[in-house]
Amino acid sequence: MLKTIGMLALFTAGKSINTVCVKLAQRGAKSNLFQHILFVQLFSVLQALLLFTLPPYKALEFSPERLLLPFLFGTFYIVYMVLTVMALEVGPASLTYIIGSFCSVIPIFAGLLFWGDTLSLWQGIGLVLFGVSLYLFNSGSYKDKADSKPITPRWVLLALGALAFAGMAVTCTRRYCDLYPGYVKEYLFVAFMSSAAWAIPFTGYALIKRGLLRVSGRMLGYTLVASLFVDVSNIIFMIYASAFSAAFYYPLTSVLGVVGIALSSYILLRERVSRRALIGIVVAAAALALLAMS
Repeated sequence: MLKTIGMLALFTAGKSINTVCVKLAQRGAKSNLFQHILFVQLFSVLQALLLFTLPPYKALEFSPERLLLPFLFGTFYIVYMVLTVMALEVGPASLTYIIGSFCSVIPIFAGLLFWGDTLSLWQGIGLVLFGVSLYLFNSGSYKDKADSKPITPRWVLLALGALAFAGMAVTCTRRYCDLYPGYVKEYLFVAFMSSAAWAIPFTGYALIKRGLLRVSGRMLGYTLVASLFVDVSNIIFMIYASAFSAAFYYPLTSVLGVVGIALSSYILLRERVSRRALIGIVVAAAALALLAMS
């Protein structure tokens, strides 16, 4: 029991540190699409390589039938991350990642449309609360250090776009866990290398054109730390996903992520969201818990 609590605490810390480092890695960087794609490419490669430094230590086993789902994950992941980085430029890190936490909405709708699932009363209430939280976020504001900034419709659209692609990626992960339990590192390695491969034509073009990209030691350092901690969170999430019932595990990890991200953004990034947005965070946590109930 103590080991499980410790691992979930590490999962929460990993989510929190990743959020902060991704935001800090972008400060001072060029603001263009190619720079964002370069960041995601570096982020993906580092995540793939750092997997070898983390337990469980065993030889990776690849087979053709287990390649499609992680490849699709990598395809969706690069779009999700680019949209997330763009959202972080114009809005608060805490609310950006909290909206991204609603990616489970996509597998729910996929189940309704393709797999004959039904929507429970609790999930219906959760979807309504999700809409309420979006309204509260959109009508709120935040302070980044000393500057007060409004939360704009552009930020909402970017965050929702990131949510959609994150949801498609999560759908691949959940399907993979059902079909091939135990092959966690193999999935993550193929997924992140696929994401990095998609970026090659874009970063190659930007290098040829020159002046479109800039890599600083600050960016590399924060990207390395973010990669390490997101790997830790991903491994813990996938290992424990089959140890608990979905009705307990998914709301638990979602709420832990929301709390960790909100606190780390407040303490480390000095983001101060308005009272209305703060209420939105509480509503979002409740909505996530309800969405995971069957």
